[in-house]
Amino acid sequence: MAHELGFRTAACLLWPAPIASAQDFPPPWVLGEPVSGAGISRWSAEYLGRGKYRLDFGLRLSRESALPFLWSSEYRPGVILGTGWNLSPQQLHLTGEVSRLTGMRGGIVVPIHVANGAFGYVGFPSTEPLTGLLQLWEDCEDHLLGITHRFLDAMAGHLDECSMRRLLLSQHETECLNLLAEGRTLAQAARALGVSPSTVRFHLYSAQEKLGTDSRSHAIARAATAGLLGQLH
Repeated sequence: MAHELGFRTAACLLWPAPIASAQDFPPPWVLGEPVSGAGISRWSAEYLGRGKYRLDFGLRLSRESALPFLWSSEYRPGVILGTGWNLSPQQLHLTGEVSRLTGMRGGIVVPIHVANGAFGYVGFPSTEPLTGLLQLWEDCEDHLLGITHRFLDAMAGHLDECSMRRLLLSQHETECLNLLAEGRTLAQAARALGVSPSTVRFHLYSAQEKLGTDSRSHAIARAATAGLLGQLH
């Protein structure tokens, strides 16, 4: 679909809400059109496997706005068109890495917000220069919004309670719940993970909030019912 409009591909990235902090983001769900290329495959693996999604400016902007925006490696470094958003040095490095590995020179991002609190965006990366990208947006806006809705329809069938619970819990939170479910004390869980007891306590409290419970035992029971225990990201 997107390829026929002049884009290299299209991908929908979806996160649940609420999310406690940038460092606690779980990996997104990703649904994309097929695309070939060693650079793109490598980038996809690093984005998810090495946690680079935590620096994704598309995620940050999509949480704050429903308006589509454009990015281009040719535009003023670190500034996203039409938003006034300035990238951090790490985010700026990330966009450069994307360009080097994939050959993408820019893209159009359409934020999405789902009634159950999930949010994310559909990205349309392109090898076009800035002038070509602006023309694509002018010519294809309605088509891109239509593709976005089709992605949402495809995602909707997977947003059952169990899947959303799994998305909501970070790996750290799941690890802590698993250890307590095995009968370990808070101190023993901290030693097993190589962190302080206060860190374990923080992750457990965050898990309780996300699971809608008022105690650790209730959180463990609800996580077990949802099929989350023993399953790490």
